Amino acid sequence: MSDRLSRILNHEISNVNNHLPKRPITLKSLLRLDNKALPTRTGDKYVFDDKEVSQIASMLDEEDFSEVELPIFLTRRRDLGTGAFYVGGSRGNVYLVQRILGNVTTKYSTWKLIADVEKLRLIYRPEYAIVRKMLKTCTVPAFS
Repeated sequence: MSDRLSRILNHEISNVNNHLPKRPITLKSLLRLDNKALPTRTGDKYVFDDKEVSQIASMLDEEDFSEVELPIFLTRRRDLGTGAFYVGGSRGNVYLVQRILGNVTTKYSTWKLIADVEKLRLIYRPEYAIVRKMLKTCTVPAFS
C-alpha cells in the first residue's frame, strides 16, 4: 500500500472513531460523578446510563471498581475473521464481558489469578450482540 493511501485510510478510520471518548474512566471514578459523561474526540459528550453503571457495579466487589475502564471498546477485527471483535482495555473489562456472556461465575479477585485473559479478549458477532444489548452505553464499537 502506498504511503499516501495509508495516510488517507488512517485518517478515515480516525474519523469513524470520533464518537469515542478521549479516554476511558474507571468505574470507581465514574461512580463519583454526578453527571456521568465524558468528552468525545470531537468535544461532544458521551453519556453513560445510570442503570447500566449500577448493573456493572453490582457484578463486582467494591475493591475491584478501579479494575474496569468504561466505556469498554469492542473493536471490529476483520483480520481475525468474519464477525470478530476484540475486547479492549483492562483485565477487568474482559472479566465483565465474559461474566455477561455467562462464561464466568467466580469473583474477579479469583478469576484474575487463573484466567488467560488474552485468549478471552476475542468475541464473535453473537456474543457482541449480547454484550451490546445489555450495555448499550457502557460499551462502544470501534474500528481498526
